[in-house]
Amino acid sequence: MQDEQPLASLIEIPGEIDSRGEPVVKGKGVPVWVLVAYSQKHGMTPGQICMLWEGWLTLAVVKAAFSYAEAFPDTVENKLAPTPDLLDSHNK
Repeated sequence: MQDEQPLASLIEIPGEIDSRGEPVVKGKGVPVWVLVAYSQKHGMTPGQICMLWEGWLTLAVVKAAFSYAEAFPDTVENKLAPTPDLLDSHNK
């Protein structure tokens, strides 16, 4: 059985002033919530998400993003919350 890499080696929260301050894939800048959204909103598996990103993200990274979101749900929940359709609210 392979040892899994610690989350801190795959996920980071950038500290720069111009940063959004949200958890991202280390060295790639892809927000964790984006990867989780592929799964939650589109039903994609980690493997499918890797294929979508054409090898730019590894399976370990996608799984780490899911683990991070599970361990720290408050960091992604607001991004995944349903938003009203702007056209619907405009037509009311």
